[in-house]
Formats: sequence, structure tokens, C-alpha cells
Amino acid sequence: FETKFYNNINELFCNEYIDCVYVAANPKTNFKIFNLLKFKKIPMILEKPFCDNSTDGRKMIRLINKNQNKVFTNLPNIYADTYEITKELILKNFNKIEKIIIHEGASGPQNDNIHPILDWGIHSLSYILCIFEEFEINKIKYKEIKKTKDNKFCVSKFDLKIKNKMHIKILTGNFFKKKTRILKIILKDGKIFINDFINHKIWQNTNLIYQSKSTPLENLLDIFANCLNDKSQNNGLNEINKSLESIKIIEKFI
Repeated sequence: FETKFYNNINELFCNEYIDCVYVAANPKTNFKIFNLLKFKKIPMILEKPFCDNSTDGRKMIRLINKNQNKVFTNLPNIYADTYEITKELILKNFNKIEKIIIHEGASGPQNDNIHPILDWGIHSLSYILCIFEEFEINKIKYKEIKKTKDNKFCVSKFDLKIKNKMHIKILTGNFFKKKTRILKIILKDGKIFINDFINHKIWQNTNLIYQSKSTPLENLLDIFANCLNDKSQNNGLNEINKSLESIKIIEKFI
């Protein structure tokens, strides 16, 4: 095993033996590396958010479609085992749900190149957009709950409706007292389902009904590996598109 260091990105990507790339960086670096590799069609995973504005996002998606690139973005809530279970619970009980509440944030991080609501809110909004992709999402409202004067730390609330019926409230940002990643489905009959995004468990009231067998990253890497071996038709584009829709929502308010 040999470790090799490169002085710049261009030198790295001149290496003909690169099979794939995981870009654990900021959105501007995501865009730069994608541009360098788009014609080589090297599959890649981009850290979220995959871009920081809808203009770059639309441009990247056009190029992905044109060049038939395989590009994924790391959205752990969606790649968790609990995603399909939660989606099934929500759709099965659609007319019985009083509301859905998501609290997702922490006391950081502080990023100079990403607004905290874009950094954190992309998780929850993309999750909701994926689950309700066949439904109309409307009446989106936004309110800042608290923030610092320099806007480096912020907590905000999104309120939205599904088909003008189901109420969803999202509280998100980097100005929480401690890390919190919870989704609650509150039914009209008093039942509560809780998806613990941190420990990847689902509870019905106080009863544990599901626990993930693998981590979201393990699942994403498995999907990515199948994609590299042409065993999967999933090229990551659906999650990229939902991320772009989330970015469009967020940039209306921040």
C-alpha cells in the first residue's frame, strides 16, 4: 500500500488509474472537480450541499444529463435503512397524520462559505421532497428563530403543507444547544412515530419497531459500488434533483 500526495487537483486527475472520486469539500470545490471530470465520466460522490446556488445546480444537472455522468450526493437521512420504513409509514397513514415535525441541527459547524440554513436545511427538505415527490407541496413559510449578528449561527423554521392538508414543520440550523436529528409523525389518534436520524432507529410511542442494520454511508457506498460495476441503474440523479429543489426553496429566504 502506498500513499501519494498531490500538490494540486489537476495533477491528481491526470492519474489514469482513478476509478471514482468522493469529494469531501465545499460546494465550490464540488463544482470545480465535477467540471474537471465531466468528460472523463468518472463516477463521484459530492458532499452536501452539492452546490450553493440554483444557477450552478441547474448547470451541473444539465451537464450530468448531457454526459451521462454518475453523480451522487451524500444525504444520510435518505440513504439510511429507516428512510423506506418512514416513507411507508407516512404514505400508509397519510389521511391519519396530524402533523410531521423535524428538528435537525447542532451547535455548529461554522462555515464561512455556506449559509447555516443551507448546510443543515438541505437534509430535512430533501428528505421531505423525496418522500412526497408525487404530491403537491405548497404554502411554504420561513421564519428566523434566532441568529448571531454576523449570520454565522442561525436557527430557522420552515412551515409547509402537503396537498393543502398535512402540516410539516422543520426547525433547523447550527445554533442549537446540542446536536438534534429527530422526525416525529403525530397521528390524529395520538400515536407518535419517531425516526431518530442519529441512531437510525424508529419508535412507535415508546416501542422500538426498527433499527438499521448498516449506516447511511455504508448504504451509499454499496449503491455506488453497484453503480461502478454496472449492477445498478441508480445514477444518483434523483437525489441531486431533490437537492436542487431544496436549494431553490432555501435561497428564496436566506
